[in-house]
Amino acid sequence: MMWFKKSVVFMICLLVVAGCSDQSKAPKAKVNVPLYTPTKPPGTVEERVEQAEEFAQAGDYAKAIDTLEEALMIDAKHRTVLLLLVKYAQTRSLAIAEKEPADGFRLMMKSGEYLRILRGAHHDLTEEERQLVVEVLFNEACANARAVRLEETLGSLREAVAAGFKDLHRITEDADW
Repeated sequence: MMWFKKSVVFMICLLVVAGCSDQSKAPKAKVNVPLYTPTKPPGTVEERVEQAEEFAQAGDYAKAIDTLEEALMIDAKHRTVLLLLVKYAQTRSLAIAEKEPADGFRLMMKSGEYLRILRGAHHDLTEEERQLVVEVLFNEACANARAVRLEETLGSLREAVAAGFKDLHRITEDADW
């Protein structure tokens, strides 16, 4: 996964440098910059899922998430991969939120992103997935509230209510509010 991040950073740097040069005096020349498309990692989605579940059982959710993100490079809409990413990012986020608030927040937002991809790709959600939608969106609203991001808080809370959140006492009892 590290090679992918370095490649993306390198491409962004190239684009920034190319965009910052004074081109008003330069002759207009067409430059073909090849688009970076990551190659699929070796192996199968199923192998990655199995590895990720082993990492998660050992309590290493960071490695489990990295492994599942590699699986997404093989199949970007794989239901099991997206579901596990939502769960593992939630679990890790809640576990580290107090000691590492920035990382906890980042993981909570990542969980919400994966949830939205799951909902967009698979409209026939299972009961477990529907319950997870409500919980993730409420937790996302809480994370946004802690970060004093009012619009995002209200947006996540509205989504949670639309998805079936009904426990208004949680809002009045939760310290994040």
